[in-house]
Amino acid sequence: MATWSMTQPVQTTVAWGHRLRVTLAIAVAVSIVGWLAIYGFDYYRLELDQRVESPLHRELRPSGTIGLQLGIFGVVLFLLLFLYPLRKRWRWLASKGKTSHWLDFHSIVGITAPTVITFHAAFKFGGLAGWAYWIMMAVALSGFIGRY
Repeated sequence: MATWSMTQPVQTTVAWGHRLRVTLAIAVAVSIVGWLAIYGFDYYRLELDQRVESPLHRELRPSGTIGLQLGIFGVVLFLLLFLYPLRKRWRWLASKGKTSHWLDFHSIVGITAPTVITFHAAFKFGGLAGWAYWIMMAVALSGFIGRY
C-alpha cells in the first residue's frame, strides 16, 4: 500500500519548476547560438583576410558591436560558473536549492560560455589568446565528460 506524505506535492512542484527553468535556459542558449550561427554564417565561413571586406565585419569582429557584447556576455557567463564552487564555501548560498539543480545550470552555462567566446573570437585562435581558448575548451570538455 502506497503512503502519501505532505512533502510529496512540494517535491513534485520543485522538480517541475526546475525542469522548466532548465528547459528555458537551454532554449535561450540554443537560441543565442543559433542566431549567431545563422546571422554570421556568411562572415564566419570567409577566410580571415577576406572578412575585412564583409559588411558584417564591423559587427562580428571581436572588437565590433556584436563581438564586444559577446565578449562581455562570455565574461558574465564565466562569473556565473563560479557560483557553483562558491556554493560549497558560502553558508548562505549553500542553503539555496539542491546541489544537483546547481550542477545542471553549471553544466548549461559551462557549455554555453565557451561557445559564446568562440563567436566573440570570430573563430580566430592564434597567439596567446588562442592558447587560452584551447585550455578553456579542454576544461569545458573535461567537465562535460566528468558530468555525463
